[in-house]
Amino acid sequence: MKQHILSIIVNNRYGVLSRVAGAFNRLGHNIDSFSSGQVRRDGSFCLTIVVEGEATDIDLIKRQLGRLVDVKCVEDIEMSQVEVHEMALVKIRRNGDNGTRLDMVAASFNAELVTDKRDIAVLRLSGKPAWIDAFLERMDEFDVISSSRSGVVAV
Repeated sequence: MKQHILSIIVNNRYGVLSRVAGAFNRLGHNIDSFSSGQVRRDGSFCLTIVVEGEATDIDLIKRQLGRLVDVKCVEDIEMSQVEVHEMALVKIRRNGDNGTRLDMVAASFNAELVTDKRDIAVLRLSGKPAWIDAFLERMDEFDVISSSRSGVVAV
């Protein structure tokens, strides 16, 4: 199975997200990543959804989504033809032993230090999903309090 990025342009109306998620549920597919945002002055939103499946399954999902009320357009974006990014925030407990090491690891990933207090650091990183995965794996060697990931956006 292959990962697909679906770009879905919708009217920003009550229930549209529920209907889109319901289509995936009815067809037995999980959403691996989801992000949304307003993209046009007319109030249209772009839902960017990453889903794993065979080409025939993805075609069926696209047809089902295209029939939904308030869905304007559905595209299966080829991963090799777009720029794909995510963002991650990681909150770490600082102590005297890990401060320098944390700074070095953050610098090696070009992570930005957005909060730097005596005992807490928050790092922000954006990049390709594999880069975020590698960063989060490296953060496992520190005392991670919490972390959050944005979901894929693509252009």
